[in-house]
Amino acid sequence: LGQLEGLLAAPIDEAWRAGACGVLDYMRHDLSLHTADEEDDLFPLLRRRCTPTDNLDAFLKVLSADAAHDEVRASLIVTRLGECLAKAEPEVG
Repeated sequence: LGQLEGLLAAPIDEAWRAGACGVLDYMRHDLSLHTADEEDDLFPLLRRRCTPTDNLDAFLKVLSADAAHDEVRASLIVTRLGECLAKAEPEVG
């Protein structure tokens, strides 16, 4: 989120383009890996270590739903940021 906010405030120059490419790369590749790591490794580990009284399943369902929404939001951001990047011309000055 901080990187996206930084892009909104920055002038369109080579540094902006590099930052935009970094955000796009993360959202296209790493975000889904992060989500898969949680679902495949972290959540099962937590389920094994917690007791039923921890009410972990309800919490993990919320996290999974949030991750699904994040994937949808990331897809929209990738589309729009990609369009902006394609149109962006570095400012001369």
